[in-house]
Amino acid sequence: METYRQKELFRTELLKQIVNLDAMGVRNILEMNNPYSDLNITFGLRMVHEALGSDSRLNNYDNMCNMSIELLIGELSRYESSWCSMTMKVDALGSIAIELWNAGMDISIPNTIGLMAYQNNIPFSKIRRLDALLSKPDAIKMWAKTWYPNKADLETLLDVPYISSHLDEFLISNVHGRFARDLEGTFREGTMSWCDVFRWIISAGADGSRAWEVYNKLSKRHDIDDGLTAEDFQVVERPRKRPRA
Repeated sequence: METYRQKELFRTELLKQIVNLDAMGVRNILEMNNPYSDLNITFGLRMVHEALGSDSRLNNYDNMCNMSIELLIGELSRYESSWCSMTMKVDALGSIAIELWNAGMDISIPNTIGLMAYQNNIPFSKIRRLDALLSKPDAIKMWAKTWYPNKADLETLLDVPYISSHLDEFLISNVHGRFARDLEGTFREGTMSWCDVFRWIISAGADGSRAWEVYNKLSKRHDIDDGLTAEDFQVVERPRKRPRA
């Protein structure tokens, strides 16, 4: 009976923090002694409906008797809450998904990976099992379209085995990402220029010929001139990392 109470407390509190869009609350729950062997936890639909209150839209699940954590996150991401904007919601759900992934939960639904990609306040160095995460279908493309370039993240990414063995794909994804707009409709600029991002990936061993064709086409379509030429997509010496303090 005591184990049952512990499981119900853990499950109920985790649901409450996810519905509240509280990533820190989710982390606190995950740091508790998990009475389950993993995070393959489900919630009854009525339980979810009552937790959502006036925000509940549970009218398309007649053939389901319960809902997994990942399906719950997907349901929450479909519409604005009565108390926060969609941008805030996407940001919070992305943070929550990363907390769950770092705690060992598997992520398999593309929408969830997309939410994780939209979370820009968590550096890649703080995400565990990057190789497993970025090897999932279209994960690199999703992150490239939401990432704000910076040297620390790029260095982390280039050390990921899956990235280092798929540098051509990584480069082309970042070329597409350069022309992808953020949620506000503007082109993203980070602390590292896109030009340097391309050069770093090419100098790490990527073949830039196909990437140049894609870049040349997209830059004309969007009327953006970064001052790059075909020569910039040829192998150059990689800039040295900054000395560590």
